[in-house]
Amino acid sequence: MLLRRAVRFHWALIALLVATVACSQTSSGASAGSSAGASAGTQPTASAGARPTATGSAAAASLVQGVGGLVFTPPRLSIKKGAKILVSDESFFQHTFTIPGTPIDVINDPGQFQTVTIDLPAGTYLFVCTIHQSQGMKGTLIVTA
Repeated sequence: MLLRRAVRFHWALIALLVATVACSQTSSGASAGSSAGASAGTQPTASAGARPTATGSAAAASLVQGVGGLVFTPPRLSIKKGAKILVSDESFFQHTFTIPGTPIDVINDPGQFQTVTIDLPAGTYLFVCTIHQSQGMKGTLIVTA
């Protein structure tokens, strides 16, 4: 009996979370981004409008946070210096997109997305979610000239 109540409670909580995320969407289906946590030279731009895509946002690549677990999808990106990456959080948890040792450190709330300009020298960089790094949420960014 107690287990049955706990299961009902969890389903009710999940339904509430889904409703909250759905209600926080704009009428066109996407949340507005913010520039929290960014530094000069890597300012993410606020984005609003239709569902974010690399093409629709003028980004060279898209990076999704949290779909299928505490992972980045894709886990490996290759872009040119100065290109933009659309970073979107499609989970129920807050995530960061952080490249340690650089000023790139943006925070996305659930449903939020930001466009980040990668103005780093050519090379290979580790990117992480600082909140979930210990659970393996990381990837590799290759910047070419």
